Amino acid sequence: MDYDKLTQEQKTVADLIVEAAEANKINPSLLLAQAFQESGFRHIPNKSTDAFGVMQIRPGTAALNDLGDITDLRTNIYGGAKLMKQYLDRYKSPEAALLAYHQGPGIAQKYIDSGGDEAVIGPKGKDYIVKIGDYGGFSETGNPPAEPNPFGDVAPLPPDINERAPEKRPNLKEMPDTYQKGSRMVRNPEGDISTATLGAAGAGAGVGASFLGNKGLAAMESNVSNAKAAYEAAKAAAQGAVGASADTAQKLAAEAQRLEQTYRSTLAGAQTLERELAQATTQSTRYLPPDPDVRGKVAGASGAENYARKMPGQLPPQAMLAQVEDMTTGKNPRGMGAGDIAARNAANIETQKRLGMGGYKMTGTGSEQFVLGPKETALRQAEMDAATARIKQLAPQVQTAQAEADAALEARKAAEKIRQREVASAQRAAREAQTAQSVAQTGVEAATKAAPSGVGKIGAMWQKIPGANILGGLGMGMSAAEALNRYEKGDTTGAVISTVQTLLDGMSMLPPGTPITAALKGIGVVGGLALTAGDLYRTYNMEKQKPPPPQKASGGLTLMK
Repeated sequence: MDYDKLTQEQKTVADLIVEAAEANKINPSLLLAQAFQESGFRHIPNKSTDAFGVMQIRPGTAALNDLGDITDLRTNIYGGAKLMKQYLDRYKSPEAALLAYHQGPGIAQKYIDSGGDEAVIGPKGKDYIVKIGDYGGFSETGNPPAEPNPFGDVAPLPPDINERAPEKRPNLKEMPDTYQKGSRMVRNPEGDISTATLGAAGAGAGVGASFLGNKGLAAMESNVSNAKAAYEAAKAAAQGAVGASADTAQKLAAEAQRLEQTYRSTLAGAQTLERELAQATTQSTRYLPPDPDVRGKVAGASGAENYARKMPGQLPPQAMLAQVEDMTTGKNPRGMGAGDIAARNAANIETQKRLGMGGYKMTGTGSEQFVLGPKETALRQAEMDAATARIKQLAPQVQTAQAEADAALEARKAAEKIRQREVASAQRAAREAQTAQSVAQTGVEAATKAAPSGVGKIGAMWQKIPGANILGGLGMGMSAAEALNRYEKGDTTGAVISTVQTLLDGMSMLPPGTPITAALKGIGVVGGLALTAGDLYRTYNMEKQKPPPPQKASGGLTLMK
């Protein structure tokens, strides 16, 4: 091997391979060629299998043979050398040992049993053996390669080379085994945590965040819009209710006033008719003998008893009492007796009955209550008939007018009750509408408070940009990968920066459905952009401070990389 043509990283791997070969008493050329065929000296996972490292050892094989942590470079190489030593001791043939390592002990045993027949190993096994021979793996076994060895001559290690290349990932060994094993699935061929893989995963999360964020933002904006619309509707309803209340009160007041005027007019007419009826009644009764039950004490019982026998139930008029008594006592200056007076009065009563004036007693205290003569009776009868006719005319009119007045009064009372009820209802509706307006105003204030403000508006605006959350998710995944890579390589400051960047990118995907999440989203957007700018500036300065890389030698293992 032309040791001087190796890169420093290749030298580190080659040193460990030779060291492991010598420790297990294996031909170094064989182990070097096998390691190069397996991995090209790259200590990375194989994406098509679960094998890992320079010697491409599977986790199951490592566990079965107690090879240790295959993610560690030294352990991996020593584990592969240990396994090859077992196969070499078992089959006593480097070809069979290589087949057992590459394709399994079953193929190796068939190869031995067939006496080295290449047909049993198939094209894959044959190609594996040929390539290891081409790399000089059998140079010390009496089976020289068919073509010049690309490695050059394998020389023993210089005794003064004790220097080892610095670890590319010094912190990786200190990290938990679960991390070391789990991270294999997301490493790229260079051994770094794949930013593309984690970025794609973050972008997928960004798709979900976009859906949730759009839904939450739409709901929040809808709440504000609905609250404002409800307030405007409540405001219009309140104004309408207040106006309707005033209109109702005005209309019902006008109707009540009209009915009040109708009632007063009807009542005035009824009162006028009642006065006329009272006047006619007075005139009628004035021309009729009154009906008081006058039973004054008479001067002589004999005269009164005599009169009573002639006029049962009737007392003589007061003015006739003296004549009755005089006649009773023998004094009769006019030649009239009690019987004559009674007969005359009885005749007059009969006359009154025929005239429809019966039922009145010819008694009383006034001079007009004397028994009337035919002329006076006819006159009074005419006057009484006129008054009675007027009474008959006015009585139904009075009743009708009174009924109309009562109906007008009831209508006015009913209208007043309706007015009071409707006005109260309209006022209540107005108060309720005003309360609803106040509640709607409170809803607008609450919805406005629930809407993003300040830096939260930036978060809401970011949500509306198509693909913004996907971009944030992509950045989050890439920042997470960069944080892990930086920490593994010993760049603690850079790892902290990338970790913070990961958090900020994650915050930029939050759904802005609440003021808090919108504010956090805005902080994530602004902070993420600012930190990205700062990190780029830091990286730029670090690159400027790096010494120029040494020129790599050509040939040797460099050509095989």
